[in-house]
Amino acid sequence: MILNLRSRTCNYIQMMMGLFLFSTGTQRKVIEVLSAAGFSVSYASILNGLNSLTEGAMKKVQSVVKDKSWFLLYDNINFASQKYDQRATNRDSFENGTTATIVECPDINVGPVVNDPYRLLTLNSLVPTAGNQRHFEDSYRFHVKGILQRYLSRFEGCSNPAPISNRIATTKTATYPLPAMKIDESTIEGNKSIIDTVMHKKLCIQTEWFRDNYQIIIAGDLFTVSRIRSLKRYSRDEVS
Repeated sequence: MILNLRSRTCNYIQMMMGLFLFSTGTQRKVIEVLSAAGFSVSYASILNGLNSLTEGAMKKVQSVVKDKSWFLLYDNINFASQKYDQRATNRDSFENGTTATIVECPDINVGPVVNDPYRLLTLNSLVPTAGNQRHFEDSYRFHVKGILQRYLSRFEGCSNPAPISNRIATTKTATYPLPAMKIDESTIEGNKSIIDTVMHKKLCIQTEWFRDNYQIIIAGDLFTVSRIRSLKRYSRDEVS
């Protein structure tokens, strides 16, 4: 046991050095030379370590999506690959991919979405209460003092803290990045492939999970939302 523990931790510094070199784009030949000199682990060991980290992270994400509320966020990532010496078989290329992230939502209850109205809107809902009126007056007084302080120096000592109403508690948002996918997000078919890949291959969600009227929130920029709406419209036409 002692020898096994020692063999697992004796190359800890070399592993960190190898991950650093890999993340900075160091060439494989350079890493192999440093590995032979004892300053880093081999290139194959770096890839095995990254694969182990990915598997552990994916198991964590898969357990989160089954027990907690969450939403999916994804966007495209594009980068140019330029060749130093271009040839007919070695030309510059432009890579298109997609990165996705799972964002945990602790304030949303797990389960089917309730479509019933939260409450009925009446005329009394639009009438300011005494607390609303007091907060409005404090806010008005705060902004007037700010304007006077901006243009008149004799009002510099009349500052007061900003009024606060219904302060939201500060909590850390838990995010879980997913492995990048070589899928072009610019097309409707690409967005369909992204959603299928994330749900079934990355998160390993079974089909029965969607039959319980679960609805998943998918977020993104305007381009992504537009493609998702088009995808939903085409899917609705096929079903009907």
